[in-house]
Amino acid sequence: MKDSKMENNIDMAINKEAHIYKAKRKVGSGWIMGFPLIIDNEWYIRSENDFRNYKIDVKTLCRCTVKRNVKNELIFEHDYIESMGTSLVMEICYGEYQAYCPVDDIWLPIIGFYAKAENYKDMPIGDLPEYALRLYNRFDKKGEENENSEQF
Repeated sequence: MKDSKMENNIDMAINKEAHIYKAKRKVGSGWIMGFPLIIDNEWYIRSENDFRNYKIDVKTLCRCTVKRNVKNELIFEHDYIESMGTSLVMEICYGEYQAYCPVDDIWLPIIGFYAKAENYKDMPIGDLPEYALRLYNRFDKKGEENENSEQF
């Protein structure tokens, strides 16, 4: 009985994370995480921590992948990750990409999160806790969110 209650709590947390976004604040600095909304033609995020609405720069709005990296950090659209095994740096993207189906020996259009790397075909992101370290986000300034970044 206890295990099924714990599984329900995990499912609820994952469902919540599927609706979380992050964006840069218009007033103040840094990222705000929560749920996007529009009030009087202005974009806001309602913070998941204090339930206040924060004005955001909508160009920086990033979807949550519902996946975590090796440090248990949530991964968002436009985050750059590094494969711990190969040192390959990839950007997490959302949209349509081509995925290979070995059963039918064809490439199929898929909509969802994928990783993009220089000189590689777009690829599904897979199980990130197994291999990925989050470096930074496309919209970060030098040294802003994660000291692991060497890309700036």
